[in-house]
Formats: sequence, structure tokens, C-alpha cells
Amino acid sequence: MNSPQHSDMYDHFRREHDELRDALGQINQVLASREASAPQVVEHLTTLRRKLEEHFQEEEVDGLFDQLLAQAPRLDNRVRELRADHQHMLGVLDELQGLAADGQQSPAWWEELAAKFHDFSKHLMQHENLETEALQSAYEDDIGSKD
Repeated sequence: MNSPQHSDMYDHFRREHDELRDALGQINQVLASREASAPQVVEHLTTLRRKLEEHFQEEEVDGLFDQLLAQAPRLDNRVRELRADHQHMLGVLDELQGLAADGQQSPAWWEELAAKFHDFSKHLMQHENLETEALQSAYEDDIGSKD
């Protein structure tokens, strides 16, 4: 991971993960305040889905996963699991958007939406941590073997 290219890639994805974490925090605040309208909640979720879809696209199509596999073919199963999890998480966001759109803005609606979004947020952060670990593993193991 010492080469500029690998360091730049790692920094880029770390920044993206930080931006996603910030977006999750903002939505959690919106849900906790219970002051937004249902359409505003839908808009926040739609924006997050778009950002997440772009992020996943960059990882899957624009090269992160390909670079990981080129560097460390042993990570093939982990990369496959991460790719499958991308689709799962987008599906969960679609469900959350549906729940928000159908909302009555009752206390039960806010509680259900906040709880489900909290679970989604936790899952996404765990997923991003697994990606970071895979990236570190691919390049740290390589550096260690050349010392």
C-alpha cells in the first residue's frame, strides 16, 4: 500500500466511506427529529440511494474489486459476497423508500422507519469496514511478503 496509486485509492475510498457515514448521520437526525414531511424523508433516502449506487458502481465496475482480485486472488469469495451485499442493501433502501412514501407520520411510523434505517446504517458500516479490511489485507500482505 506504499505506492502512490494504492495510497490514493485507499484515501479515495476512505473519503467516500466518510461521506456515506455523514449522509447516514444526517438521515438519522431527520428521523430522530420527526420534523420532516414524508416526501422530505423519501427525498433524503432517494439521495442516499443514488450516492450508494454510484459508490457501488465505482467499486464493482470502475475497478476497486478488480484491483483487489488482481492483487490478491485469494479474496475472490469475499469480493463475491461484497458484490451480492450491494444488491441486498439497495433493495433494503428501496423498501425504506416505500415505507417512507406510505407513511402516516404517526409515532409508530417514525419508530419503525428509524429502527429499520438504524439497522440498515449498521449493516452498511459493517460492509464498508469489510471492504476496507479487504483492501488493507490485499496490499499489506503483499508489502509484508516483500520485506
